[in-house]
Amino acid sequence: MHPAFGHGKVNDYRQYDDQFARAIEDYKDVRDQLEILM
Repeated sequence: MHPAFGHGKVNDYRQYDDQFARAIEDYKDVRDQLEILM
């Protein structure tokens, strides 16, 4: 097993968290625009 395997896992999770946070921000933007249209 590669010695950096565990460390890489942590980075994967952090990258996933960043993508999730960005998706939430996009969702908020879309929801705000929908409320403006209504």
